[in-house]
Amino acid sequence: MSNPAILIVLGAHFPEISGGGLQTRDLIRAPSTRKGCPVALLEAMASGLPVISTHLPGGTDMIVDDGVNGRLVPAGDVDRLREALVQMLTDTDGTRRMGDRARDTVQRTFSMDQTAQAYLELYRAVSS
Repeated sequence: MSNPAILIVLGAHFPEISGGGLQTRDLIRAPSTRKGCPVALLEAMASGLPVISTHLPGGTDMIVDDGVNGRLVPAGDVDRLREALVQMLTDTDGTRRMGDRARDTVQRTFSMDQTAQAYLELYRAVSS
């Protein structure tokens, strides 16, 4: 991958994402240490971008399957982050497949229909 375009999401507001800037990126790095289900991660994956995210049990690990549709690295582990970046930047075919699987994951698991169905099931369970 020559001259990769990497978007690193550092804060809560990222005009690059809402403004359609994801299509010009090769991968996204979302180094959150406290978010359960980062919307930026889902938006990047829905755009077919492979992601590198901090492993947050019960959060990002429910979205990203490490090595399948993105990479998860422990918070503060610079060596694992470097390994994930090098892998994605050098294995372009694998990274492209990872991005394709990321899009599939979001479409299959986090679509509007799936989310609405999950809420409906939850409401039925608590109201019965």
